[in-house]
Amino acid sequence: MKKTFVVRTQYDGEDYRSVEEISFYDENGDEKVDLEVTALCLDISTCADQGVDTWTYLKYKIQARLQKAGIAYEDIEFEDRE
Repeated sequence: MKKTFVVRTQYDGEDYRSVEEISFYDENGDEKVDLEVTALCLDISTCADQGVDTWTYLKYKIQARLQKAGIAYEDIEFEDRE
């Protein structure tokens, strides 16, 4: 079963939004933090004033890291998407 990753980001209140944590829901519907994927993507950040491009950029960067690491997934969603 491929996972849909749920990304939580943090906003510094001024200029940047960055990956804070990446989780998924297991077969029982319980949310689990994926420590490996979180560590892989923790340093991804972008300017927060890009509107929808913020989310597109973050998703693209996360996808690239997952593909490079050979991690299969179904989709990437953002929990705090505005």
